[in-house]
Amino acid sequence: MGYPNGAAKLLDDLGHDADAVANTLRSQEIKGIRNAVRQLNPICRYIQKAAVGVTQATITSRELLVLTYSDERRQELQLPAAVKDFLAAFDRGAYPDLILPPEAV
Repeated sequence: MGYPNGAAKLLDDLGHDADAVANTLRSQEIKGIRNAVRQLNPICRYIQKAAVGVTQATITSRELLVLTYSDERRQELQLPAAVKDFLAAFDRGAYPDLILPPEAV
């Protein structure tokens, strides 16, 4: 959709496989909660931190990332395979170091 913040590029730049995505999140000190689809999801947290003007990020059906911007625009982005693989593994309990402790929620 041509938004200047490059959210699609941010998703692509996360990595070429699930482990690379996890390493990128570690390097950015991004953690999240398993099975979350909004602000507690590590991918949503990463995008909201890195993309200019994003006020909300939601993952729908494990396929799409829906972004809402401060000016009320919406953007839907297809999740890259590496991100989908990361989320599937993360939700099963892989990458426990990326899980937010309960007191941080």
